[in-house]
Amino acid sequence: MPKLSSPETLTIPQFRDWRQRWEDYSRSQQLQSQPIDSQQGILRSALDNEWTMLWNSSRIRIAPSTDLSIIIELMEAYLRRRRNPLLDRQAFHRRDQQPGECVDRYFAALKELDDACDHDAEFKCKTCNDPCHTECNKCSIAFPLTSHLQEIRIRDRLICGLIDKDMQRRVLTEQYTSEITLDHVLSICTAVENSKKMLGFRATVQS
Repeated sequence: MPKLSSPETLTIPQFRDWRQRWEDYSRSQQLQSQPIDSQQGILRSALDNEWTMLWNSSRIRIAPSTDLSIIIELMEAYLRRRRNPLLDRQAFHRRDQQPGECVDRYFAALKELDDACDHDAEFKCKTCNDPCHTECNKCSIAFPLTSHLQEIRIRDRLICGLIDKDMQRRVLTEQYTSEITLDHVLSICTAVENSKKMLGFRATVQS
């Protein structure tokens, strides 16, 4: 059973990783077929004592009939309220590729960090200050899709954080157009990475 640590030290990416593992566990054990009080009891047994204290003291308001998916959403909302999103953004902007980390894994790590940053929660119309995502309901002003904005952030951070400077130069020599998408950058990096692996393999065989 996946265990969830204290909210004192827990980050949003760590919580979401636990949530995925919990959902996998729940399906494998067919928890939804059990009575709701049994489901809640099993969930509590997977939580750190501080979570159960918050549950029992109604700091997180959970009724005896509340579905587990709703409970987990309430827990994430509680964690989000107490964690400064600037800390998550700092982690994102400082995240460089690690030695031995492939480009795909580096991209996945950046995506996970960016998902925790709540950038889009602060995306507002400059005219009326309403929260917007693709179009302002009041002003009918079209905005870039938030998914597109995320791709731009991740693309730029990935390029800046590449550990292989030859790979980085290869990307930066591309003429900057709308075609320089995240997918395009990843394809270039993967091609360079695979080419170097192949050269290394051939050198090993020849020696």
